[in-house]
Amino acid sequence: MTCWMTRATLSIPSATEATTAGGNFSLLRGRWCRMENNEKLFLSQKDMLEILPFGRTTLQKLLNARVLPVVKVGRKYLTTRKELEAWVSKYRGKEIKY
Repeated sequence: MTCWMTRATLSIPSATEATTAGGNFSLLRGRWCRMENNEKLFLSQKDMLEILPFGRTTLQKLLNARVLPVVKVGRKYLTTRKELEAWVSKYRGKEIKY
């Protein structure tokens, strides 16, 4: 996902630039984000909560234990759907201790 934040220090594409920049862009949470097949390229912690079958507390514990395949940028965690699917496949039938 390529995003341009709405802060003055980062560039913000116009609607014309967003549609002609070689990809499908959407305005998400105040940011222009590149979408692939109508799906975000990167998932935030909020997105992971919608996908994974457990709650916020368990997700936070797994993130803090560095069990999930994520990249931490400042206070935010990012991952991809493919990484999450690979992680679930790797641990299928196993217990995860955190």
